[in-house]
Amino acid sequence: EYVLSEVKEIKKHNLPLIGTIRTKGEGGKARISDSRRIALYQKIAPFVEAIDVELISGSTLREVRSIASKSKNILIVSHHNFSKTPDERELKEISEKALSHGADIIKIAAFAQNENDVVRLFEFTSRNKDKKLVTIALGAKGSISRLMFPLAGSLMTYTSVSPSGGQVPLGELIQGLRLYYP
Repeated sequence: EYVLSEVKEIKKHNLPLIGTIRTKGEGGKARISDSRRIALYQKIAPFVEAIDVELISGSTLREVRSIASKSKNILIVSHHNFSKTPDERELKEISEKALSHGADIIKIAAFAQNENDVVRLFEFTSRNKDKKLVTIALGAKGSISRLMFPLAGSLMTYTSVSPSGGQVPLGELIQGLRLYYP
């Protein structure tokens, strides 16, 4: 009931919403059983435009894909790596696997240890625009990606109302986006 009330409250602002119930291993705050996650996705699906589920979710991914299809949601299949940026071969494997699981949009968020990681993810995004990617480089070195990756073809960028891990404060991100993408 709490999650649904939050979704309905946010929906009052007439903005498109992405519903996700993140696993603990991919950045979620709590451990939630697969059956509970599926039940939550079923409850929120009618109120959101897109559903984001992790590539590593196995059978939960199949269930969520079915929920998204029935509710006519866009399915975002995401991959998070909080320790490094995958190499080119791994990035390609991630995107191909996400597509094979029915992704409408592929999201890859990876930790940038250095500037080369940011450039590699930018170039991968640019070369694979046709795959409908959302890419973000995490960490302090990756914060520029939130402004720069839309230029390469990343479909969206994001931050949090409580920024951490290289996220740009919301006001600054909006200001930068308006400046560079009028």
